[in-house]
Amino acid sequence: MRRSAKAVIGPALMLAAALRGAPAGAAPDGTGDWAGTYAYAADGGRTAGGSAVVVVHTLRLAPASGRPCQLTSSGFQTDTTILCEVTGSAREITVAFRSYGYGRPVNAYGVAVYRPGQPLFRLRRTGRRFETEMLGLGADGARSGALFAKTS
Repeated sequence: MRRSAKAVIGPALMLAAALRGAPAGAAPDGTGDWAGTYAYAADGGRTAGGSAVVVVHTLRLAPASGRPCQLTSSGFQTDTTILCEVTGSAREITVAFRSYGYGRPVNAYGVAVYRPGQPLFRLRRTGRRFETEMLGLGADGARSGALFAKTS
């Protein structure tokens, strides 16, 4: 028996929305529509020798609150991966430290720069832009403003 296109497309669209974290009605935790990749290039100026001091922070968010996210920072004298957690709502989220990429709360030098659960920064929707408020993340450059942008 042949099914109509409408009968197949409706459930398929709901499945696609669920898999990408977009609400089919509304996400249970309100943060599903934040899923994706965000980036911020922190411009720290130039060294005495004239080299650019730039660190790119890339945030990858899973489609549900409380699930781990990943923050990588690379660039001038920086190469760090942080596992983090995201909480919040459809309008605003807070990204908090969980551990470094290898699962320990201390960095490669044995230093506890952040404590588990410590808020690193907050992202807030303002129309088509995102306002960032740096809380604990030791990022050089601006401490607030339209810093992170969604890349995918």
